[in-house]
Amino acid sequence: MTHAEDANASSELVVVANRLPVDLVEPDADGGERRWRRSPGGLVTALEPTLRARGGTWVGWPGLADAEPEPFDDEGMGIRP
Repeated sequence: MTHAEDANASSELVVVANRLPVDLVEPDADGGERRWRRSPGGLVTALEPTLRARGGTWVGWPGLADAEPEPFDDEGMGIRP
């Protein structure tokens, strides 16, 4: 294996963006808990399938002020708020 092949075999795709591909949503007036909802937008639409297929990680803001959610995995993609 060449150096370039070795580097590609062990690398992981990481996206660092202003927002995550999911938004943390407050419960509605009926109660419930915070939940995650898919974020709209072109960057999410373009990159999310690749990160899921390659096992990449997305780093960004969760969508709520003062929220400090724990990192989690979602269908092969790491989410790091």
